[in-house]
Amino acid sequence: MKIPDPKALFANEYLTSCFIKNVVKASHVEIGEYTYYDDEDAIHFEKK
Repeated sequence: MKIPDPKALFANEYLTSCFIKNVVKASHVEIGEYTYYDDEDAIHFEKK
């Protein structure tokens, strides 16, 4: 099993699991290295 790169935007090849630390810009939010959100519109996590 290959461990995904936490600096990559997506954690899977389907482009649905997004590492949210790489898309959330709010400075008051703490997010772990491998925290991800699985959704077809995952890169817009902060707006949801």
